[in-house]
Amino acid sequence: ECFTLIRQSAPGLQLQAARGCGDPAPWVDAPATQRGEFIVMVADMLERWTNGALRATPHRVRAVPWERMSVVRFNGVASGTVIAPLPAFG
Repeated sequence: ECFTLIRQSAPGLQLQAARGCGDPAPWVDAPATQRGEFIVMVADMLERWTNGALRATPHRVRAVPWERMSVVRFNGVASGTVIAPLPAFG
């Protein structure tokens, strides 16, 4: 995937913060989205195209005691697309 768009009605999605100096990266709760808002997560192909300038977002969904609804759109590319750093990032 290139990137993922997510809307969620309540917290439950967690994103891993950028890695620090040897310390384990903390997990951060993504907030509920409001009208017109999306959570955008960078995925593996976009990381590769930018040669690591944008990093894929480690994420997880935790079990929560409240009702939670989410809508997710995965955005990929056509088969046969070359996945290599773009010239600006090479």
